[in-house]
Amino acid sequence: TALDASGAGLTVFTQSDGTSVELLAESVDATGRASAPGGSTATADNGTANPPTAPRVLLDGPSGNGWVLFLQDDGSGRVQLYARRYTRANGALAPVGPTSPTSANDPIALTGASAGAVRSFDALLHASDGAAYIVFRQVKNTTSGAEGVFAVKCRVDGSIVGPTEFSDTSATVEGDPRIDIDDKGNALTVFNQGAPPVLCSRHS
Repeated sequence: TALDASGAGLTVFTQSDGTSVELLAESVDATGRASAPGGSTATADNGTANPPTAPRVLLDGPSGNGWVLFLQDDGSGRVQLYARRYTRANGALAPVGPTSPTSANDPIALTGASAGAVRSFDALLHASDGAAYIVFRQVKNTTSGAEGVFAVKCRVDGSIVGPTEFSDTSATVEGDPRIDIDDKGNALTVFNQGAPPVLCSRHS
């Protein structure tokens, strides 16, 4: 759940429709009145029967627009990271990803044949341009089990930058990445990996 500058908010929650578990979004205006789940688009998930997990909402204070992020099995047994662009004016939740046009099952993390599950993610919204800055930990090689820390930037036009790896390819990732961002769009990601135990990466 997140609130914008007017006091309006967006909350996401999982709910079973009797067949599968869906990720729904519901907006609430400053008076406390709720919309139908998702406004004009009821579901945010990837359309498979697998339950979505770890939903996260990012809202831009002035505009009330933002992002819904979540993890979900992509249908092949691999947990993937997904992003949806939320627009307050119509309650729409639009898929975001590397292909055009994007589909509901178009993730923003690594998708190659050797890529494995996304373990965790952290994200912040940059207020000046509305972009979402996301860092995540993912298995990058299912054969060796090697993991990496990656960053991706989701722009308001639906395009993405990344994923870009920050972790040292010769060491083991230990712990989950965290991100912070300044008002100029400069981000700092911190994560644990081998020795030295804490690494920082500055990016924009």
